[in-house]
Amino acid sequence: MKKYSTLLLSSTLLLSTLTNSSLIAAQETENSTELPLTTTIAESNQEVTSILETTETSEEIIPLDPRPKVAVTESAVTSQANQIITTQQNGNNLSIFYQRSNAQKNLEIKYAIWSHENGQDDLRWISARDYQTDISLVDSKAGRYSIHAYITIEGKSIFLQAISIDITRPAPSMTAKINQIGLLDIAIHNISPDVQEVLVPTWSNVNGQDDIKWYKAQRQTDGTYSLRVYLKDHHFNTGAYSIHVYTKDTQGRQNFVTNTSIQICNQDVPSKPQPDIALENLQAIHGRYQVAVYETASSKPIRSVEVASWSMEKQANLIWRTASLENGKYLVAVDFQEQQNHSGNYHNHVYVTYTDGSRVGYASQIVDLTSARLPLKFSTHLAKIGHIQVTLSNVYDHQDLQFAVWSDENGQDDLRWYSAKKSADRTYLADILLNQHKGVGKYHVHAYQGGKGLGAYSMMVSNSDRYSSNNTYPIGQCTWGAKEVAPWVGNANQWPASAQRAGFRIGNRPQVGAIAVWPAGQYGHVAVVTAIDSSGRIRVQESNYAGNMSIGDYRGWFNPVTSGVTTYIYPH
Repeated sequence: MKKYSTLLLSSTLLLSTLTNSSLIAAQETENSTELPLTTTIAESNQEVTSILETTETSEEIIPLDPRPKVAVTESAVTSQANQIITTQQNGNNLSIFYQRSNAQKNLEIKYAIWSHENGQDDLRWISARDYQTDISLVDSKAGRYSIHAYITIEGKSIFLQAISIDITRPAPSMTAKINQIGLLDIAIHNISPDVQEVLVPTWSNVNGQDDIKWYKAQRQTDGTYSLRVYLKDHHFNTGAYSIHVYTKDTQGRQNFVTNTSIQICNQDVPSKPQPDIALENLQAIHGRYQVAVYETASSKPIRSVEVASWSMEKQANLIWRTASLENGKYLVAVDFQEQQNHSGNYHNHVYVTYTDGSRVGYASQIVDLTSARLPLKFSTHLAKIGHIQVTLSNVYDHQDLQFAVWSDENGQDDLRWYSAKKSADRTYLADILLNQHKGVGKYHVHAYQGGKGLGAYSMMVSNSDRYSSNNTYPIGQCTWGAKEVAPWVGNANQWPASAQRAGFRIGNRPQVGAIAVWPAGQYGHVAVVTAIDSSGRIRVQESNYAGNMSIGDYRGWFNPVTSGVTTYIYPH
């Protein structure tokens, strides 16, 4: 058992001159003989002396602050006698008063404050100001609290004083007022921090509680709970409104807290409740826009919305559309392609059906779609073997139009330009000769008008588009290739000597579309001429050349004379 000796303290020394005994005094004070707010330091010293003379314990004293304690120097506590901590609560604010001595003015003082409930789980450290230190009690429960004061001297924390106080919470209160027509703002004050929910049932006194709604208030950073009531949800009733407040605790128990009432006058509600109507996402060149209808604080709750739109005389292209509710607004999409593709000024009448059953029509603004254009439409058609017709529709300008065409094979080495002809209103077409191009697969088609590009398109060309299926020659042989490229060549007995007897012209000068004949070898060789630079420089499409069993331009530009071509068979 430890036995503590009696210590006599002068009135000029603080209780903190005892390194551990001061904490004993503080703990014993809170557990048994709590110091009143008016107790002087001298009286506290005498009480600690008395406690120390009579207390025996075998337990080690554990200080509140685990940092090592040292004695305060005499110069640091000069003029400290009879200075005590006092407090004053004003609503949700607690003021702690402590008059520093001259020696303490430049030293750090901190207050440790915690409730007696659940140990020190709500312990807070507050830096003291020169005299008055204010602490917010918004997040503090009612009950008994301890306050310990510490001063820092040469990096060491020294205990000064300990007091206990009772903290009360102000009674809950509520304010309700109209800040904007059709809106009732409610604020609830002094709700205990251990509350889980704040519920606010509100109703007008017209027809009892037929319009009662339960609202959930939201907690703000200052501890106030607030909510906004739309009077349209209460039929814009005037007269007295009742407002009650209930709280829910952690066990889900609901408790009545307070209530109030407010008088709603005619000037607090809109004289002509109507929604906001706006135009959105206007794309005049594409002939599209949206009509949006919003509920506002000054409009009645909406059940449904319909929009009538037209642009032609006598409403010839009138269309009714029902709005869809998306993200809190009613939307209708208008597209001139659905209204006879008419480019003009569009009228929009909005008809709103409210939840009370009433239906009101509103005229929205006129939308200028005179510049609206249909999107360009590209299409292809196999007119006959070797001829593909390309068509471009919805061309609004009247300048000459051209198509640039080339196959995907070897870049643009077979690029050809074709002049288009106007076949109908806003429609142009051109015939593409496949024998002017190479291979099958993807072909590129670019449209130009007045030197400006209108669009880039593509088409797929197959063997059956280029070549007739009436080909009995072995696939891959040169005769098969020539027949595919030039279907007119006929049967084998027309190669080449019999060709003249069959009515075909023959000669020794190259011509595009003609069959070039190499007589050398056991079987000879044939190809179709596709391009001519001169009689000594041509290009051909052929098969069974250098092991290639498909049709292609394998030679590029070459000299037919030196390569062995002796005869050309010309088409009719």
